[in-house]
Amino acid sequence: MENLENIKAAGDVLIEEISLLKGNIVYDIRTFAANVVIQEDIFSNVLTGYSVFIDAASMITQFGINGTEKIRIKYRTPGFRQTIEGTFQITSIDERFLGEKEQIYVVHFISLEGFLDNSVRLNKKYSGRTDRIIRDIFNENLFIEKELIVSESHNTSLSFLPAFWSPLKCINWVTNRSYKTTPGILFFEGNKKFYLTSLDKLITLGKNDIYQNYVYSAAGRSNDDSIEKRYAFIQQLNLINYFDVLQAQDYGFYASKLVTHDIALKQYKEFSFDGLEYHRRKEHTDTFPTYPIDIIRNPESHIHVRTKQYGLFENNQDPKYEVWAMQRNHIMYEMNNLKISIKVSGKTDIEVGSMINISIPKSIAHSDNYDMEASFDPYLSGKYLITNIRHEFAMSKHTMDLECVKESFSEPIK
Repeated sequence: MENLENIKAAGDVLIEEISLLKGNIVYDIRTFAANVVIQEDIFSNVLTGYSVFIDAASMITQFGINGTEKIRIKYRTPGFRQTIEGTFQITSIDERFLGEKEQIYVVHFISLEGFLDNSVRLNKKYSGRTDRIIRDIFNENLFIEKELIVSESHNTSLSFLPAFWSPLKCINWVTNRSYKTTPGILFFEGNKKFYLTSLDKLITLGKNDIYQNYVYSAAGRSNDDSIEKRYAFIQQLNLINYFDVLQAQDYGFYASKLVTHDIALKQYKEFSFDGLEYHRRKEHTDTFPTYPIDIIRNPESHIHVRTKQYGLFENNQDPKYEVWAMQRNHIMYEMNNLKISIKVSGKTDIEVGSMINISIPKSIAHSDNYDMEASFDPYLSGKYLITNIRHEFAMSKHTMDLECVKESFSEPIK
Protein backbone atom coordinates (compact mmCIF):
# COMPACT_ATOMS: atom_id res chain seq x y z
CA MET A 1 0.00 0.00 0.00
CA GLU A 2 1.29 3.43 -0.88
CA ASN A 3 1.24 6.57 1.27
CA LEU A 4 -2.13 7.11 2.99
CA GLU A 5 -1.11 10.22 4.93
CA ASN A 6 -2.73 12.63 2.48
CA ILE A 7 -6.06 10.76 2.39
CA LYS A 8 -8.81 12.18 4.57
CA ALA A 9 -11.30 9.37 3.94
CA ALA A 10 -11.20 5.99 2.24
CA GLY A 11 -12.01 6.30 -1.44
CA ASP A 12 -10.77 9.87 -1.88
CA VAL A 13 -9.57 10.51 -5.42
CA LEU A 14 -8.12 13.45 -7.34
CA ILE A 15 -9.74 14.22 -10.71
CA GLU A 16 -6.67 15.23 -12.67
CA GLU A 17 -8.34 15.23 -16.08
CA ILE A 18 -11.61 14.57 -17.89
CA SER A 19 -11.29 15.99 -21.39
CA LEU A 20 -13.18 15.72 -24.65
CA LEU A 21 -10.88 15.52 -27.68
CA LYS A 22 -12.29 16.68 -30.99
CA GLY A 23 -9.61 16.85 -33.64
CA ASN A 24 -6.83 19.03 -32.22
CA ILE A 25 -9.16 20.77 -29.76
CA VAL A 26 -9.29 19.71 -26.11
CA TYR A 27 -12.29 20.63 -23.92
CA ASP A 28 -12.20 20.34 -20.13
CA ILE A 29 -15.49 18.58 -19.26
CA ARG A 30 -14.99 17.88 -15.55
CA THR A 31 -18.06 20.00 -14.75
CA PHE A 32 -20.22 17.93 -17.14
CA ALA A 33 -19.29 14.39 -16.09
CA ALA A 34 -21.35 13.43 -13.05
CA ASN A 35 -19.52 10.11 -12.88
CA VAL A 36 -17.14 7.92 -14.84
CA VAL A 37 -17.28 4.11 -14.84
CA ILE A 38 -14.45 1.96 -16.20
CA GLN A 39 -14.65 -1.81 -16.52
CA GLU A 40 -11.63 -4.15 -16.72
CA ASP A 41 -11.81 -7.94 -16.93
CA ILE A 42 -9.20 -10.67 -17.42
CA PHE A 43 -11.68 -12.46 -19.71
CA SER A 44 -12.21 -9.35 -21.87
CA ASN A 45 -9.58 -8.06 -24.29
CA VAL A 46 -10.13 -4.31 -23.77
CA LEU A 47 -11.43 -1.72 -21.34
CA THR A 48 -14.93 -0.29 -21.69
CA GLY A 49 -16.82 2.36 -19.77
CA TYR A 50 -19.37 5.11 -19.69
CA SER A 51 -20.02 8.50 -18.15
CA VAL A 52 -23.26 10.23 -17.21
CA PHE A 53 -23.23 13.80 -18.49
CA ILE A 54 -25.36 16.55 -16.96
CA ASP A 55 -25.34 19.12 -19.74
CA ALA A 56 -26.71 22.61 -19.07
CA ALA A 57 -24.74 24.19 -21.94
CA SER A 58 -26.03 22.04 -24.82
CA MET A 59 -22.50 20.70 -25.28
CA ILE A 60 -23.74 17.73 -27.27
CA THR A 61 -25.03 20.14 -29.94
CA GLN A 62 -22.41 22.89 -29.77
CA PHE A 63 -19.48 20.47 -29.97
CA GLY A 64 -21.29 18.28 -32.47
CA ILE A 65 -20.55 14.98 -30.71
CA ASN A 66 -20.94 12.32 -33.39
CA GLY A 67 -18.73 9.35 -32.48
CA THR A 68 -15.43 10.68 -33.85
CA GLU A 69 -14.44 12.19 -30.49
CA LYS A 70 -12.29 10.77 -27.73
CA ILE A 71 -12.48 11.16 -23.99
CA ARG A 72 -9.35 11.31 -21.85
CA ILE A 73 -9.46 10.64 -18.11
CA LYS A 74 -6.92 10.61 -15.31
CA TYR A 75 -7.56 9.85 -11.64
CA ARG A 76 -5.14 9.48 -8.75
CA THR A 77 -5.54 8.51 -5.11
CA PRO A 78 -3.95 11.25 -2.94
CA GLY A 79 -0.40 10.32 -1.94
CA PHE A 80 -0.15 7.65 -4.67
CA ARG A 81 2.13 7.70 -7.71
CA GLN A 82 0.08 5.27 -9.80
CA THR A 83 -2.92 6.59 -11.69
CA ILE A 84 -5.88 5.21 -13.58
CA GLU A 85 -5.79 7.03 -16.89
CA GLY A 86 -6.33 6.54 -20.57
CA THR A 87 -7.75 7.84 -23.81
CA PHE A 88 -10.96 6.22 -25.03
CA GLN A 89 -13.03 6.38 -28.19
CA ILE A 90 -16.65 7.50 -27.77
CA THR A 91 -18.89 4.87 -29.37
CA SER A 92 -22.47 5.84 -28.53
CA ILE A 93 -24.81 8.08 -26.58
CA ASP A 94 -28.06 6.79 -25.12
CA GLU A 95 -30.60 7.32 -22.31
CA ARG A 96 -30.87 10.97 -23.34
CA PHE A 97 -33.33 12.96 -21.22
CA LEU A 98 -34.27 16.50 -22.25
CA GLY A 99 -35.18 18.89 -19.44
CA GLU A 100 -36.14 22.53 -19.51
CA LYS A 101 -32.70 23.86 -18.56
CA GLU A 102 -30.45 20.85 -18.90
CA GLN A 103 -30.22 17.44 -20.46
CA ILE A 104 -28.79 14.17 -19.19
CA TYR A 105 -27.29 11.44 -21.32
CA VAL A 106 -24.89 8.51 -21.07
CA VAL A 107 -21.68 8.54 -23.13
CA HIS A 108 -20.22 5.09 -23.81
CA PHE A 109 -16.57 4.56 -24.70
CA ILE A 110 -13.99 1.85 -25.41
CA SER A 111 -10.20 1.75 -25.41
CA LEU A 112 -8.56 2.96 -28.61
CA GLU A 113 -7.20 -0.51 -29.37
CA GLY A 114 -10.67 -2.03 -29.04
CA PHE A 115 -12.13 0.57 -31.38
CA LEU A 116 -9.36 0.06 -33.93
CA ASP A 117 -9.86 -3.72 -33.83
CA ASN A 118 -13.41 -3.30 -35.09
CA SER A 119 -12.21 -1.95 -38.47
CA VAL A 120 -9.01 -3.95 -39.13
CA ARG A 121 -9.01 -7.33 -40.88
CA LEU A 122 -6.08 -9.70 -41.33
CA ASN A 123 -5.27 -12.22 -44.05
CA LYS A 124 -1.53 -12.56 -43.44
CA LYS A 125 -0.08 -15.96 -42.57
CA TYR A 126 1.45 -16.34 -39.11
CA SER A 127 3.83 -19.11 -38.04
CA GLY A 128 5.98 -19.77 -34.99
CA ARG A 129 5.73 -19.83 -31.24
CA THR A 130 2.32 -18.64 -30.07
CA ASP A 131 3.51 -15.89 -27.72
CA ARG A 132 5.54 -14.37 -30.56
CA ILE A 133 2.58 -14.56 -32.95
CA ILE A 134 0.37 -12.71 -30.47
CA ARG A 135 3.03 -10.07 -29.84
CA ASP A 136 3.44 -9.53 -33.60
CA ILE A 137 -0.32 -9.23 -34.20
CA PHE A 138 -0.65 -6.70 -31.38
CA ASN A 139 2.38 -4.56 -32.28
CA GLU A 140 1.64 -4.53 -36.02
CA ASN A 141 -2.09 -3.87 -35.85
CA LEU A 142 -3.27 -2.59 -32.45
CA PHE A 143 -0.51 -0.83 -30.52
CA ILE A 144 -1.47 2.80 -29.85
CA GLU A 145 -0.85 3.83 -26.24
CA LYS A 146 -0.33 0.84 -23.94
CA GLU A 147 2.43 -1.69 -24.38
CA LEU A 148 1.90 -5.45 -24.19
CA ILE A 149 3.56 -7.29 -21.32
CA VAL A 150 4.31 -10.94 -22.16
CA SER A 151 4.94 -12.71 -18.87
CA GLU A 152 6.30 -16.00 -20.20
CA SER A 153 7.21 -17.85 -23.38
CA HIS A 154 4.88 -20.61 -24.59
CA ASN A 155 5.58 -24.24 -25.35
CA THR A 156 3.28 -24.19 -28.38
CA SER A 157 3.86 -23.34 -32.03
CA LEU A 158 1.40 -23.18 -34.89
CA SER A 159 0.81 -21.90 -38.40
CA PHE A 160 -2.44 -20.32 -39.59
CA LEU A 161 -3.90 -17.96 -42.16
CA PRO A 162 -6.77 -15.85 -40.77
CA ALA A 163 -9.77 -15.49 -43.07
CA PHE A 164 -10.07 -11.71 -42.71
CA TRP A 165 -10.45 -11.94 -38.94
CA SER A 166 -9.96 -8.94 -36.67
CA PRO A 167 -6.67 -8.79 -34.72
CA LEU A 168 -8.36 -9.63 -31.42
CA LYS A 169 -10.21 -12.58 -32.96
CA CYS A 170 -6.85 -13.89 -34.19
CA ILE A 171 -5.28 -13.35 -30.77
CA ASN A 172 -8.13 -15.15 -29.01
CA TRP A 173 -7.94 -18.06 -31.45
CA VAL A 174 -4.23 -18.43 -30.73
CA THR A 175 -4.52 -18.06 -26.93
CA ASN A 176 -7.15 -20.83 -26.86
CA ARG A 177 -4.53 -23.17 -28.32
CA SER A 178 -1.56 -21.96 -26.28
CA TYR A 179 0.00 -23.28 -23.11
CA LYS A 180 3.07 -22.96 -20.94
CA THR A 181 2.61 -25.76 -18.41
CA THR A 182 -1.20 -25.56 -18.56
CA PRO A 183 -3.46 -24.04 -21.27
CA GLY A 184 -4.85 -21.19 -19.16
CA ILE A 185 -3.42 -18.40 -21.34
CA LEU A 186 -5.22 -15.04 -21.32
CA PHE A 187 -4.89 -11.79 -23.26
CA PHE A 188 -6.47 -8.76 -21.58
CA GLU A 189 -6.15 -5.04 -20.93
CA GLY A 190 -5.68 -3.76 -17.40
CA ASN A 191 -5.89 -0.12 -16.47
CA LYS A 192 -2.08 0.13 -16.76
CA LYS A 193 -1.04 -2.15 -19.66
CA PHE A 194 -2.04 -5.07 -21.90
CA TYR A 195 -1.07 -8.52 -20.66
CA LEU A 196 -0.42 -11.91 -22.21
CA THR A 197 -0.12 -14.25 -19.27
CA SER A 198 -1.38 -17.49 -17.79
CA LEU A 199 -3.70 -18.08 -14.87
CA ASP A 200 -0.91 -20.10 -13.26
CA LYS A 201 1.37 -17.06 -13.49
CA LEU A 202 -1.25 -14.69 -12.07
CA ILE A 203 -1.94 -17.01 -9.15
CA THR A 204 1.74 -17.63 -8.41
CA LEU A 205 2.58 -13.91 -8.40
CA GLY A 206 -0.60 -13.05 -6.50
CA LYS A 207 0.05 -15.46 -3.64
CA ASN A 208 3.45 -13.86 -3.12
CA ASP A 209 2.05 -10.33 -3.21
CA ILE A 210 -1.44 -10.06 -1.69
CA TYR A 211 -2.87 -6.69 -2.67
CA GLN A 212 -5.24 -6.22 0.29
CA ASN A 213 -6.79 -8.11 3.18
CA TYR A 214 -10.54 -7.45 3.20
CA VAL A 215 -12.96 -8.22 6.04
CA TYR A 216 -16.71 -8.63 5.73
CA SER A 217 -19.23 -7.93 8.48
CA ALA A 218 -22.86 -8.89 7.94
CA ALA A 219 -23.77 -6.04 10.31
CA GLY A 220 -22.57 -3.62 7.62
CA ARG A 221 -20.28 -1.60 9.85
CA SER A 222 -16.69 -1.45 11.00
CA ASN A 223 -15.63 -0.95 14.61
CA ASP A 224 -12.47 0.87 13.55
CA ASP A 225 -12.64 4.17 11.62
CA SER A 226 -8.93 4.38 10.75
CA ILE A 227 -8.08 4.85 7.07
CA GLU A 228 -6.42 1.44 6.83
CA LYS A 229 -9.43 -0.34 8.32
CA ARG A 230 -11.91 1.55 6.17
CA TYR A 231 -10.02 0.47 3.04
CA ALA A 232 -10.13 -3.12 4.29
CA PHE A 233 -13.87 -2.96 5.00
CA ILE A 234 -16.27 -4.67 2.58
CA GLN A 235 -19.29 -2.43 2.10
CA GLN A 236 -21.36 -5.06 0.28
CA LEU A 237 -20.91 -8.75 -0.57
CA ASN A 238 -22.81 -10.90 -3.05
CA LEU A 239 -22.18 -14.59 -3.63
CA ILE A 240 -22.54 -14.99 -7.41
CA ASN A 241 -21.73 -18.69 -7.88
CA TYR A 242 -21.05 -21.42 -5.37
CA PHE A 243 -21.44 -24.74 -7.19
CA ASP A 244 -23.73 -26.53 -9.63
CA VAL A 245 -22.98 -30.25 -9.91
CA LEU A 246 -25.25 -30.94 -12.88
CA GLN A 247 -23.88 -28.03 -14.87
CA ALA A 248 -20.31 -29.07 -14.06
CA GLN A 249 -20.99 -32.62 -15.23
CA ASP A 250 -22.60 -31.39 -18.46
CA TYR A 251 -19.63 -29.10 -19.09
CA GLY A 252 -17.07 -31.87 -18.59
CA PHE A 253 -15.51 -30.22 -15.54
CA TYR A 254 -15.14 -33.36 -13.42
CA ALA A 255 -14.28 -35.66 -16.31
CA SER A 256 -14.61 -35.79 -20.09
CA LYS A 257 -13.53 -37.65 -23.20
CA LEU A 258 -11.97 -36.34 -26.41
CA VAL A 259 -12.32 -38.11 -29.76
CA THR A 260 -9.97 -36.90 -32.49
CA HIS A 261 -10.51 -37.80 -36.13
CA ASP A 262 -7.69 -37.38 -38.62
CA ILE A 263 -9.58 -36.85 -41.88
CA ALA A 264 -6.43 -37.38 -43.98
CA LEU A 265 -5.28 -40.65 -42.40
CA LYS A 266 -8.84 -41.76 -41.57
CA GLN A 267 -7.84 -42.52 -37.99
CA TYR A 268 -9.49 -41.67 -34.71
CA LYS A 269 -8.22 -41.74 -31.15
CA GLU A 270 -9.85 -41.41 -27.73
CA PHE A 271 -8.47 -39.56 -24.72
CA SER A 272 -9.97 -39.46 -21.22
CA PHE A 273 -9.63 -36.54 -18.81
CA ASP A 274 -9.94 -36.66 -15.00
CA GLY A 275 -10.41 -33.25 -13.38
CA LEU A 276 -9.30 -34.35 -9.92
CA GLU A 277 -6.05 -35.79 -11.24
CA TYR A 278 -5.47 -32.61 -13.27
CA HIS A 279 -6.09 -30.47 -10.15
CA ARG A 280 -2.87 -31.77 -8.65
CA ARG A 281 -0.83 -30.63 -11.67
CA LYS A 282 -1.68 -26.91 -11.76
CA GLU A 283 -1.31 -23.84 -9.60
CA HIS A 284 -4.15 -22.92 -7.21
CA THR A 285 -5.06 -20.16 -4.79
CA ASP A 286 -5.22 -22.80 -2.03
CA THR A 287 -4.75 -26.57 -1.73
CA PHE A 288 -7.95 -28.59 -1.96
CA PRO A 289 -10.52 -28.80 -4.79
CA THR A 290 -13.91 -27.12 -4.41
CA TYR A 291 -15.71 -30.47 -4.72
CA PRO A 292 -15.49 -33.78 -2.80
CA ILE A 293 -13.00 -36.31 -4.11
CA ASP A 294 -15.67 -39.04 -4.25
CA ILE A 295 -17.93 -37.14 -6.65
CA ILE A 296 -18.93 -39.11 -9.76
CA ARG A 297 -16.38 -38.57 -12.53
CA ASN A 298 -17.48 -40.32 -15.71
CA PRO A 299 -15.61 -39.33 -18.91
CA GLU A 300 -18.61 -40.48 -20.98
CA SER A 301 -20.73 -37.67 -19.45
CA HIS A 302 -19.17 -35.14 -21.82
CA ILE A 303 -17.56 -36.07 -25.13
CA HIS A 304 -15.65 -33.66 -27.39
CA VAL A 305 -15.12 -34.48 -31.06
CA ARG A 306 -12.36 -32.68 -32.99
CA THR A 307 -11.29 -33.27 -36.59
CA LYS A 308 -7.80 -32.55 -37.83
CA GLN A 309 -5.40 -32.88 -40.72
CA TYR A 310 -1.82 -31.73 -40.79
CA GLY A 311 1.40 -32.23 -42.68
CA LEU A 312 -0.27 -32.20 -46.09
CA PHE A 313 0.51 -28.61 -46.99
CA GLU A 314 3.62 -26.61 -46.09
CA ASN A 315 4.31 -26.66 -42.32
CA ASN A 316 0.89 -27.31 -40.79
CA GLN A 317 1.42 -28.96 -37.41
CA ASP A 318 -0.52 -31.40 -35.27
CA PRO A 319 -2.91 -29.25 -33.20
CA LYS A 320 -2.57 -31.72 -30.28
CA TYR A 321 -6.13 -31.25 -29.04
CA GLU A 322 -5.53 -33.89 -26.37
CA VAL A 323 -2.99 -31.58 -24.68
CA TRP A 324 -5.17 -28.49 -24.30
CA ALA A 325 -8.83 -28.82 -25.36
CA MET A 326 -10.29 -30.67 -22.34
CA GLN A 327 -7.79 -29.04 -19.98
CA ARG A 328 -8.68 -25.48 -21.00
CA ASN A 329 -12.37 -26.32 -20.81
CA HIS A 330 -11.81 -27.48 -17.22
CA ILE A 331 -9.74 -24.41 -16.27
CA MET A 332 -12.22 -21.87 -17.69
CA TYR A 333 -15.14 -23.52 -15.91
CA GLU A 334 -13.18 -23.65 -12.66
CA MET A 335 -12.61 -19.89 -12.87
CA ASN A 336 -16.38 -19.35 -12.67
CA ASN A 337 -17.24 -22.09 -10.19
CA LEU A 338 -16.96 -20.07 -6.96
CA LYS A 339 -17.32 -16.36 -7.56
CA ILE A 340 -18.21 -13.45 -5.28
CA SER A 341 -18.63 -9.70 -5.78
CA ILE A 342 -17.59 -7.15 -3.17
CA LYS A 343 -17.93 -3.35 -3.04
CA VAL A 344 -14.97 -1.56 -1.47
CA SER A 345 -13.30 1.85 -1.40
CA GLY A 346 -11.13 2.40 -4.46
CA LYS A 347 -7.42 3.02 -4.92
CA THR A 348 -5.67 3.79 -8.18
CA ASP A 349 -2.76 1.37 -7.69
CA ILE A 350 -4.98 -1.69 -8.22
CA GLU A 351 -5.30 -3.65 -11.44
CA VAL A 352 -7.33 -6.63 -12.54
CA GLY A 353 -5.45 -9.92 -12.03
CA SER A 354 -4.33 -8.98 -8.52
CA MET A 355 -4.94 -11.32 -5.59
CA ILE A 356 -6.66 -10.41 -2.33
CA ASN A 357 -7.51 -12.17 0.91
CA ILE A 358 -11.11 -12.05 2.13
CA SER A 359 -12.25 -12.96 5.66
CA ILE A 360 -15.94 -13.88 5.90
CA PRO A 361 -17.46 -14.91 9.26
CA LYS A 362 -19.76 -17.91 9.56
CA SER A 363 -23.46 -17.03 9.64
CA ILE A 364 -24.25 -18.37 13.10
CA ALA A 365 -25.91 -17.10 16.26
CA HIS A 366 -23.33 -15.94 18.80
CA SER A 367 -23.05 -14.50 22.28
CA ASP A 368 -21.57 -11.18 23.38
CA ASN A 369 -18.11 -12.73 23.75
CA TYR A 370 -18.19 -14.03 20.18
CA ASP A 371 -14.70 -14.27 18.66
CA MET A 372 -15.06 -13.37 14.97
CA GLU A 373 -11.41 -14.17 14.21
CA ALA A 374 -11.95 -17.80 15.27
CA SER A 375 -15.26 -18.11 13.40
CA PHE A 376 -14.39 -17.32 9.79
CA ASP A 377 -15.96 -19.55 7.19
CA PRO A 378 -13.11 -21.89 6.11
CA TYR A 379 -14.50 -22.27 2.57
CA LEU A 380 -15.64 -18.76 1.69
CA SER A 381 -12.66 -17.10 3.37
CA GLY A 382 -9.22 -17.18 1.80
CA LYS A 383 -7.35 -16.01 -1.28
CA TYR A 384 -9.27 -14.74 -4.31
CA LEU A 385 -8.11 -13.71 -7.75
CA ILE A 386 -9.68 -10.45 -8.97
CA THR A 387 -11.12 -11.22 -12.41
CA ASN A 388 -13.20 -8.06 -12.94
CA ILE A 389 -13.12 -4.51 -11.56
CA ARG A 390 -15.84 -1.92 -12.04
CA HIS A 391 -14.33 1.45 -11.10
CA GLU A 392 -16.78 4.25 -10.39
CA PHE A 393 -15.55 7.81 -9.92
CA ALA A 394 -18.16 10.28 -8.66
CA MET A 395 -17.91 13.47 -6.61
CA SER A 396 -14.17 12.95 -5.90
CA LYS A 397 -14.91 9.46 -4.58
CA HIS A 398 -13.69 6.15 -5.98
CA THR A 399 -15.55 2.90 -5.31
CA MET A 400 -14.86 -0.51 -6.80
CA ASP A 401 -16.99 -3.58 -7.42
CA LEU A 402 -14.59 -6.51 -7.47
CA GLU A 403 -15.55 -9.85 -9.00
CA CYS A 404 -13.30 -12.40 -7.36
CA VAL A 405 -12.74 -16.09 -7.99
CA LYS A 406 -11.66 -18.79 -5.57
CA GLU A 407 -10.99 -22.13 -7.26
CA SER A 408 -9.70 -24.09 -4.25
CA PHE A 409 -10.13 -24.35 -0.49
CA SER A 410 -7.68 -24.30 2.42
CA GLU A 411 -9.53 -27.29 3.92
CA PRO A 412 -10.92 -30.37 2.21
CA ILE A 413 -14.68 -30.65 1.71
CA LYS A 414 -16.14 -32.68 4.57
